[in-house]
Amino acid sequence: MADTTIDFQEWTSHHVRRFRRRLLHWFSAHRRDLPWRKDRNPYAIWISEIMLQQTQVATVIPYFERFLARFPDVHALAQATEEDVLQVWAGLGYYRRARQLHTAAKQLVAQTNGRFPQRVDQLQQLPGIGRYTAAAIASQAFDVPAGILEANTQRVYARLLALEGDPRRGLAQRILWQFAERLHAVGEGKAGELNQGLMELGSLICSPTSPACTRCPVADQCSAQRNGDAAAYGTFSRRPRVTELHHAALLIRRGNRWLMRQNDAHQWWTGLWDFPRIELPAELATAAGRSSPSVKGRHQPLPADVAAKLQELAHASYTLSCRPHHLVGRLTHSVTRFRIRLQCIVAEGHRIRLAHLPGQWKWVEPSAHSLPFTSTARRITQQILT
Repeated sequence: MADTTIDFQEWTSHHVRRFRRRLLHWFSAHRRDLPWRKDRNPYAIWISEIMLQQTQVATVIPYFERFLARFPDVHALAQATEEDVLQVWAGLGYYRRARQLHTAAKQLVAQTNGRFPQRVDQLQQLPGIGRYTAAAIASQAFDVPAGILEANTQRVYARLLALEGDPRRGLAQRILWQFAERLHAVGEGKAGELNQGLMELGSLICSPTSPACTRCPVADQCSAQRNGDAAAYGTFSRRPRVTELHHAALLIRRGNRWLMRQNDAHQWWTGLWDFPRIELPAELATAAGRSSPSVKGRHQPLPADVAAKLQELAHASYTLSCRPHHLVGRLTHSVTRFRIRLQCIVAEGHRIRLAHLPGQWKWVEPSAHSLPFTSTARRITQQILT
């Protein structure tokens, strides 16, 4: 179905210019000093935009700085191995982003000798770059007048228009994209600053639950604020129910090294290294959990029936011969809509030959590794095995 063209009656050319002028003045005074804002380097802007997807700014900054130090330009990224890229990315999550960055870098080098296209539609031809990311790169790096729509700006726009309903879906989403473009249709230049100012406004002022309307530079142009309840607009639909899963991580030692495996293409954390995991039925997880984790070297053995069942599951999952014998720790972590209760269980290996196990396996010394670990593997090495 074709998009419906909306007549934003209150947003005449005069009103748009006034909005732009006031927002840009506010952004000039309140912009955060973020490392990807130091210049108009499209490579740095691209890396930051991909990292910022579903990730907080404070979390991204140290990863961004490490990534740029290791891969300072698109040629360095294209020449790296996927394992190198994942190792630097490890801990940031949503690893498909890192793989797409790597693939796009190789495509850029092969097709344009590393030069970034300036048009939004051309940028969208690169893996992992959608409409928003393409517009963000084009506007910030090349001052292309392109509207953006992401979590912060869709909330800002929905409140400016007093638009009801979920701004991520259907007609509401199309209206907001048209409004984003309307803000760039009037006025000249500073497209990147305008888009950054809009995102900054959503992040610092127009927050999801407690918008600071008294400090907003464009409050008198906001229909939701005039209606007296800005927080009622720009809300999302209810999140899906979280499903709880139970896993066991088997910790098998040989000297100062531990047995680890690389997750394959059909698993979460593809390409990352982890301790061998097995999924536990709820009743087995409950039975294993009755043991107390080790305290200062005092080990609580697993019940014999639990140990036997874990041994069967390890062999069924990986043809891995081992004897699980005690619980040494518990971790909880989340993946999309799943919350995983992870029990860390020490096991004794029996004549383990890596070549006979399915997939890629290694004996790894955690303190000296250069492999991309999953976040839980790092937590186990830092919190449980030390």
